[in-house]
Amino acid sequence: MKKALSFTLLVALMFSLAACGRSKTPSVSSSVSTPTAEQVAASATDTANAAVSMPPASATDTNAQSGYATAKNYIGRSVQDMYLAIGQPTDSSYGPVEDDDDTEEGMLFYNGFYVWTLRTETGETVQDVYLDE
Repeated sequence: MKKALSFTLLVALMFSLAACGRSKTPSVSSSVSTPTAEQVAASATDTANAAVSMPPASATDTNAQSGYATAKNYIGRSVQDMYLAIGQPTDSSYGPVEDDDDTEEGMLFYNGFYVWTLRTETGETVQDVYLDE
């Protein structure tokens, strides 16, 4: 029963994330791969053994607002410095910048907001921060 519930929650999460559109973002080619059936099944098995607890919506909103405000302070600064302040993103995507083979633009996805970055051979810098809507 727990495995079925976990798998159902996993599928619902995948569809809810797929339904979320980001209309105010710069174009970035996606590097996210679709999980195989074996990976989904393994994830569902792992999830079945873990307790499922969700923070209250107000706590999640507060954490997103706090992370967003902190990330805004790092515009123009190193992404590594921002990681020290707010942690690693839940997901990221990078793609080449038009007419510049040495630069990649990236999106770092956090809970409730995302960060646009530029990565060159000298490092990666925060360009802007957007709230998820």
